[in-house]
Amino acid sequence: MVLGTASWNADALEATSIAYRASSRIAGAVDNRLTLLALAGKLWKLDSHLKNLLESFYREVERNEKRQNATEDQVRAGIGTLRNLATQLEALYIQGRSARLTNRTLVGTVLNSVRVRADELFDIAESVELAMNPSSGIDEVFQRSLDEYQRGESLELSNIN
Repeated sequence: MVLGTASWNADALEATSIAYRASSRIAGAVDNRLTLLALAGKLWKLDSHLKNLLESFYREVERNEKRQNATEDQVRAGIGTLRNLATQLEALYIQGRSARLTNRTLVGTVLNSVRVRADELFDIAESVELAMNPSSGIDEVFQRSLDEYQRGESLELSNIN
């Protein structure tokens, strides 16, 4: 599994770092247009990084190749990193909403996108934790979902209105 590998952890930590840096600019962005533009740039960079991180995760999971397997401790550490990132993204969104930046054209859209990606990261962390517990019966759920996907019975998230 890709979660817990060195490259996954590096990408997740880089995204966390970008989120921390963006969060420090929110207070100044309320009154200063130049700071707002800089914040918008950081948020779009963060969103792009998160998109790439999630796409690479799904691509690796879909390949389902047996290769460099992470140990259970590495996967648990990866889950911790994932939860830390998602928590920071959620805090960033709440801070932006409190500053009324979600109503601004330049940053509102990207703040909402970051929040959706945070939810997705939380879901991945929970799914992996459930999969690590063999008595949970989650393997059957994943197998059914994979079978539905391969038969073309599932919808892309972007197609759901």
